[in-house]
Amino acid sequence: MKTAFRYFSNKYLICLIILVFHIMFTEETNLFQLIKIKRTLAESNVNIDKMRLEIARTTKANLELTTNLKAKEKFAREKYHMKKANEDIFVFIEK
Repeated sequence: MKTAFRYFSNKYLICLIILVFHIMFTEETNLFQLIKIKRTLAESNVNIDKMRLEIARTTKANLELTTNLKAKEKFAREKYHMKKANEDIFVFIEK
């Protein structure tokens, strides 16, 4: 008991413990803020990966639309319901 009391009554140890608690909880970038920032960074990295995949898909589709005439016609028919002069278009909407 006396050895434990001797260690905890050391003024340097007490100052160190107070300093650690001060840094962890009362500073502007405390422990909770750091955890929140790390979580936000991880979410941002996930979003960046999703956007890179979407950019790659869009670039591939753009290249295909600029080089392939059949792909351009298919895109116009499906997306904008365009038709030739002698055709009829039926659009089915699911409810």
